[in-house]
Amino acid sequence: MRRLAIAFGMIILIFPLISVFAIAETSPEIGVWKLNLAKSKFCNSQPPKNETRIVEPDGDGVKVHMEGVAGDGSRIDFTYSYKYSDSKDSSETGNVVVKRVSAHTFLGTTKRDGKVVGKTRAVISDDGRVMKFFYSGIDEDGKRTGHRTVYDKQ
Repeated sequence: MRRLAIAFGMIILIFPLISVFAIAETSPEIGVWKLNLAKSKFCNSQPPKNETRIVEPDGDGVKVHMEGVAGDGSRIDFTYSYKYSDSKDSSETGNVVVKRVSAHTFLGTTKRDGKVVGKTRAVISDDGRVMKFFYSGIDEDGKRTGHRTVYDKQ
């Protein structure tokens, strides 16, 4: 009986680790990504001087940590999490909806005060080494903004 209890306890401890590795194996966005400024374009916004995106498994979703230096020299340092959703707000703040269209394509919607202010399409190359974001939205001042950013996997 004691052996059965120990085996059951081991399964309970190991299962979350297996789940995390399974998400990492099936999610090409997991990893460290550096912004490739030479291949990126910004419309009505100042590009950052550098930016790194760290994407990690987080339960049945992902956690994204962004760090770097903004165009004005200020520090970029924030984290957000989301679960893949068909149409429901899935971030901790309720401001992000991310839908997985295919293994390598994601659609995102960003909200501010309950109103949609941005749409994103993310595409990861078949070899998993390049991730492109196509964003169109409205900034805090009500002006249209957008960017096409390219990230290289590290």
